[in-house]
Amino acid sequence: AIEIRELKPHAVTLLATVPISPWASGKLLQLAEEGELEAWRFEQIRFSRLHEEIPDTELAVLLAAINTLNQGYISSIRILSMRFLVAERHAHGPNEALCAAARVAIIQFISAHRDESRSFQPHELEPILEGAFDISAPESEIKEITRLLGEGIGTYRLYAHELAPVITALIKRHPELM
Repeated sequence: AIEIRELKPHAVTLLATVPISPWASGKLLQLAEEGELEAWRFEQIRFSRLHEEIPDTELAVLLAAINTLNQGYISSIRILSMRFLVAERHAHGPNEALCAAARVAIIQFISAHRDESRSFQPHELEPILEGAFDISAPESEIKEITRLLGEGIGTYRLYAHELAPVITALIKRHPELM
């Protein structure tokens, strides 16, 4: 399907119709790295628990590739939200690679202008915040997130009331940095 030009826009959907094997996971990564598809197309893997078939470390690599796409951070956050919700229900948290991927997506989100992500609701971040801001998170990344929030709010690029979940999670997990 990936080689047939007319089917390429539907490649993620086609791959999502079969169990996500290492081969299919590799094809998803290839598609993301090629940069020919829109980031939102990869959100298909968050449905029907397809993302659960991809190991944490492989998913983190895929999300890094998706993040390089236009507004890829939005799709990454949506995929991570489902992954973190499932992990929460199964009493095992995501590994550090996924938590790091979440922080990268959050940094991209708060680095963007609020108009860029109008279709995105900040509450979609809530499932990933606890893992992303875990006390084991590198202090430098938490400081960068805090700096970007302050700068974004100070220049009216971001609105504090729209980012209440992020600010609340930062204060809860890292009060010493606020």
